[in-house]
Amino acid sequence: MQCLKLKGEMKQQYGCLCLVLSVSLVKLRKAPLKTTTWHPGADFLLKDPKDIENDLKQWKIIPDLLDEAPLLPIQVEWYGGPKVFFGSEINLTITKTEPFWVGWDPKIAELYTMILTGIDEKSKEHTMHGEKQHWIIGNIEECDYAEGEYLTEYMGPKPLEGKGYFRYVFLVYWQPHKIEFNEPKITSTQNNHLRTNFSSKAFAEKYNLGKPIAVNFFRTRHDVGS
Repeated sequence: MQCLKLKGEMKQQYGCLCLVLSVSLVKLRKAPLKTTTWHPGADFLLKDPKDIENDLKQWKIIPDLLDEAPLLPIQVEWYGGPKVFFGSEINLTITKTEPFWVGWDPKIAELYTMILTGIDEKSKEHTMHGEKQHWIIGNIEECDYAEGEYLTEYMGPKPLEGKGYFRYVFLVYWQPHKIEFNEPKITSTQNNHLRTNFSSKAFAEKYNLGKPIAVNFFRTRHDVGS
């Protein structure tokens, strides 16, 4: 089964898919619809693990962030915008809001943690870890992340002017059980200074998440006037 999150005025479930829509900050409950099995990006889940590895190495996600390649892709798309496709360039303006939908194949387990991390936004004040956390959700059932536990609310990329393209990586980890996360909640207005000096590997080790099972990433750069 493949699960997707969509934002809009109404919410539907297409056949075997789990669809989650929201209006503003309101999370709506799923309602079944059996008239179609169509969903965006279906063929994208067929990306070969070797191709995933090659893309991660081409853009140096391996070894800058990962030691080895996850086997599965993550589907990501912004509303009215392009899909994330292993190194694709996404306009910074589009990424200011969270993606229209995110999905992965949830056959491995029932619970997951999802992370979006920036690996080129190293803080001058903190030199231990070079990542910046942009989005973390834990205790996701299948891939219904709108109903998961938001540890870090979404914040768009902040690439520095004149530094070229920065890389942003989506990671999904499977959880063997529900986790009681001991993390300060980070919102758009609270504890944002804690986003820097982050390590996805250290976070995964802290909660025994193992290595990520799914991945995708995009690149973006500073826009003049942004």
